[in-house]
Amino acid sequence: MWPSFVIAVVVAAALLYVPGSLALRGTGLSAPLSVAAAPFVSVFLYAAVGIVLKAAGVVTSWVTLLAIALVLAGIAYALSRVRGGGEALALGPSRTSSRAGWLVLACYVAVGVLVGFCCFLSVMDGPESFPRQIDTAFHLARIRAYAESGTFSVLDVTNYPDGMGYGAALPGEFYPAAWHVVGAMVYQATGFAVPLVLNALDFAFATVVFPASMYVLLSYVFDDRPKVVALGSLVAVAFVAFPWRLLTFGLLCSNLASFAMAPAVAACFACLIDPVRGARHRLGLLAAFVVGCCGLAVTQPNAIFTIAVLLWPLCAWRVAGLADRLHVSDRARPLVRVVLVAAFLALAAAAWVALYHAPFMSGVLSIDWWPTYGKGEAAVELLLLAYRDPMRQVALAILVVVGGLYTLRERRYLWLSLSYASMLAIHFLVVATDGRWKHLLAGFWYRDPFRTAASCAILAIPLAVLGLYAICRAAVAVRAQLSAKKPSVAVPVIAVTVVCVLVYGVALPGEDASAFSLITAADASEYDMENNPYLDATELSFAARCKAIVGDDLVYNFPEDGSAFLYGAVGLHTYYRNLSAGFDESEPAASRTLRLHLDEIGTNANVAATARDAGVGYVLLLDVGEADVQPHFLTYDATEWAGVNAVGDDTPGLENVLSEGDMRLYRVAA
Repeated sequence: MWPSFVIAVVVAAALLYVPGSLALRGTGLSAPLSVAAAPFVSVFLYAAVGIVLKAAGVVTSWVTLLAIALVLAGIAYALSRVRGGGEALALGPSRTSSRAGWLVLACYVAVGVLVGFCCFLSVMDGPESFPRQIDTAFHLARIRAYAESGTFSVLDVTNYPDGMGYGAALPGEFYPAAWHVVGAMVYQATGFAVPLVLNALDFAFATVVFPASMYVLLSYVFDDRPKVVALGSLVAVAFVAFPWRLLTFGLLCSNLASFAMAPAVAACFACLIDPVRGARHRLGLLAAFVVGCCGLAVTQPNAIFTIAVLLWPLCAWRVAGLADRLHVSDRARPLVRVVLVAAFLALAAAAWVALYHAPFMSGVLSIDWWPTYGKGEAAVELLLLAYRDPMRQVALAILVVVGGLYTLRERRYLWLSLSYASMLAIHFLVVATDGRWKHLLAGFWYRDPFRTAASCAILAIPLAVLGLYAICRAAVAVRAQLSAKKPSVAVPVIAVTVVCVLVYGVALPGEDASAFSLITAADASEYDMENNPYLDATELSFAARCKAIVGDDLVYNFPEDGSAFLYGAVGLHTYYRNLSAGFDESEPAASRTLRLHLDEIGTNANVAATARDAGVGYVLLLDVGEADVQPHFLTYDATEWAGVNAVGDDTPGLENVLSEGDMRLYRVAA
C-alpha cells in the first residue's frame, strides 16, 4: 500500500502545483517563487470552477476541473506575455540565480519530507489508517461525497449527495471545503482508499506546501540575505505546534492546508506594499494576493486573520514611511508619522470589530474553549513553545528569543517581533483567560488553542531563523577571536548541526522528553488501527464485508459506535455520516423516530413505515448490547439513542444476516 501512498502524494502535488505555477508566472514572479507559491492559486481555481459548474447543473470530474484550471492559468500567463515581459520578480536566493533559488527550495521540501517521514509516516499503522476523531468522519465523508456526486461546490456542501440518510432533506450550505475538493480529485484520479487519500493530502500540505510557502515568505523578509533564507530550511518544520500537531488533533485538515498556504499569500502582500516595487510587479502581486485571500477563504478563512496579525506592524511601518513623501517640514514630519499610524491602527481595529459583529461570522464566534493554563503557568509555557500541550522546545525557544533580541539591533526586522508578540498575546488570552477580550481577539480562530498555537508557530519561524543566523555569526566571531586563521566553513556547519540535534533530537533540561518524541508517540497512538476503542481494524473489515452484502442500500447506523466513519472509509451508505453533539429542531422526523424507537420496528407500524419511507434496508451495530460498556465520543448522550441501544438479536422486524463478536448487520424485515 505504501507505493500507492507515494503515487497519491505525487498526484496531489501535481494538482496543487501545475495550474498555480503557470498562473503565477503570468504575474511576473520568478520561476522558483511561482512554483513555491502555486497551491493557493490552484486551490482557488478548483473551488471557483466547482462553484460555477454546480450552479450550471454540470456533473463533472477531476479531469474537467484540472483542464479548466489549466486553461484559465494559461490565459493568465498569455495575457502577461501580451502585456509585455520585463524582468521577473526574484527574491532571496533566486536573486543570486534561478539555480540557487531552486536549490534552496529543494532543501526546504527535503527537510519537510524527512521530518514528516520520521515523526509521521514511520509510525503510522499503514497508509489507510486514520485518527478516529470527530472531524475526521466529516473529512472522509466529504471527499467521497464530492467524488461520487461529481459536484464540487463549496457553496452547497452536504455529505448526503445520494439523497439518502439524515441529511438528505437538509439544504447544502457553505463550508470552506477546498481541501476536500482537491482530496476528491486525488481520489477520482487514483481510485485509492479515501483514508489513504486523506493522509497523502495532509502529508503533501505539511511536508511540501508549507515549507515551500515559508520559503516564499522568508525570501521576502531576508531578500538581501540568501544565506539566512537557506538556514530557514532547517527551521521551517521545527515547531511541533504546526504542522505536526494538527495531524493528531481534530483532524483540522482544512486549517492545516490554509495555514500551509498563508505565508506565501502574506509574502505577496508584503511585496505589494514595498515601495521599491514597480507598477508592473504591483499589478501582478495585487492579483496574486486577491486570489490568495479567496483561496484561503474557501479553504479555512481564519488563516487570513493570521496574516493580518503577521503583517500589521509591517503595514504600520509602510504607512509611517508615507510621511517622507508628503511636502511637510522636517520638524512636522514625526508628528505626521504618528497621525498616519494612529489613523491606520484605528481603521484596522474598526475593520476587526466590524467583522466580529458581522452576521456571517456568528457560527464561528459561537464556539468556545475553556482555559488550559493558569496565567503564570501560561507565561512560562508559551515562552518555552509549549503552546497547548506539555511539549516544550527549549532549544527552539532560545532561537526565537535570540532572534527577537536580534531585531532590536536590526530594526528593519523589528516588525517580526511585534507580529509574534501580538499573536502570542492572543494565544495567551485563549489558554489562560475567559471573557470579552478573548472573544473579540481570538474568536476568528474559534478560540481554539490548537489553531492559535499553530499561528504562533508560523509567526515564530522568522525569529527562529534569525536566532540561528545570529548563533552562527557568533560562532564564527568566537572562532576568529581564538585563532588568527580565517574561520573555515566548518564552524557555522558545526554550529548548525548542534542546534538541529538539540531542536529535533534530544530532551533538554526542563523537558520531560523531546517534543518530537512526544508528537511521534501521539501519531503512533492516533493512527493505530488495532487498538482503538471507537473503531478498530476488525470493525472496518466487518464493515467492508457488510458493503459487499448491502451494496448501495441505505444502512441505519449508530454513529457513536464508530460507524460514522464508514461512509467515507469504506463507502457504506450509512444514515448518519457525521458526529455532532445533540439534535435540534432541524432534525428530520424520521431520524427522531428511529433513534428513539428502533427497537419497536417489528411491533410499531409507525416505526416500520418510517424506516420504509426513509429507504432503510439494513441496520448496522458495531457494539450491540454494549452501549453502556464501550467508550463513546464526547457527542454521546444515552437518552438520545434509547431505541438503538435496546436493539438486539431478538428484536422483532430485524433479521441477522452477518455477525461477528458484538458486531451485527440486520436486514429490515418489518
